[in-house]
Amino acid sequence: MLNADQRPAAVLLCLLALSACSEKASDPNDPDLVLVNGKIITMDDDDLIVEAVSKRGNKIVALGQTSKVKRFAGPDTQIIDLGGLIVTPGLIDVHNHFAWGAFDEYFSLNLSYPGVTSIEYILERVDKARKVYATLIDRADN
Repeated sequence: MLNADQRPAAVLLCLLALSACSEKASDPNDPDLVLVNGKIITMDDDDLIVEAVSKRGNKIVALGQTSKVKRFAGPDTQIIDLGGLIVTPGLIDVHNHFAWGAFDEYFSLNLSYPGVTSIEYILERVDKARKVYATLIDRADN
């Protein structure tokens, strides 16, 4: 039986021994990222939705239940708990009409009736726009 002074040291030794046994050596085949506890929409032919996904480089290497996919993680794998959040594949362009709205607002001329009253008005607007665009291009080049 250990006395009170020896118990902390014994517990520390046990924890160190257990952690050494459970450490897995780094492997180049380990995924670099594992997403767990989420709703991963795969968009495959079966419309499969899984809890977890892992990737190595630009390739998905495992899909499925959190407990199974997490087993492939190595010591250097980043594991992110999604807490029920949804992941969708490759939807980078989010149908952004707002960008076109901003573009139209700042980079197009409305020369339609009834706003346009004369040819001189059109020439003034075009000249003003040309100067603004030239300034923007100069700033972009510098």
